[in-house]
Amino acid sequence: MTPSHRINKYPRNMKRKDFLTTLGLSSASIILPSNGFINEQSVNIYDNYLSGVQFYDFDKITEIIKEGDELILLREKENKYDSFAVSIYFDKYKIGYIPAYENIVIANILDKEINLKVFVSKLEKENYQGYRSIAVQIFAPLIVPTQKLVDLIETSKRADDYNDEYRNRSF
Repeated sequence: MTPSHRINKYPRNMKRKDFLTTLGLSSASIILPSNGFINEQSVNIYDNYLSGVQFYDFDKITEIIKEGDELILLREKENKYDSFAVSIYFDKYKIGYIPAYENIVIANILDKEINLKVFVSKLEKENYQGYRSIAVQIFAPLIVPTQKLVDLIETSKRADDYNDEYRNRSF
């Protein structure tokens, strides 16, 4: 069988732009320089109420915390009740946890040391049932190409368009 009969799972006419898209934009940041070719944007990946608020320090901070305040995420790998536990702090005060039925993805992202940002999205110092609650939004970074990169990719030759000295030799 000659090399030209090999099955290639990638289309021969795939352009670099399409290739980078198939890799995912976050992969593009690994191979592309950051000199104006890529930008970072925040993406909301979570927005819901915390659990366990009544058991921690929420009472101590109800008068000073407000919507929009930045909080701290802490991964608790050694938590004996939940191996994916993610607690939330306001300054030094623990105020609750991401609910166990929703924390696996957030825990895995934190384990990969990706910088997540968390903010108070809704604050109920006392709702209609007499309970206190707090909702948070979590944002993750997303790497996106700039128009400068898109223009460069669209005007560049494909790798197949360059002269291949090795393959053009006759032996």
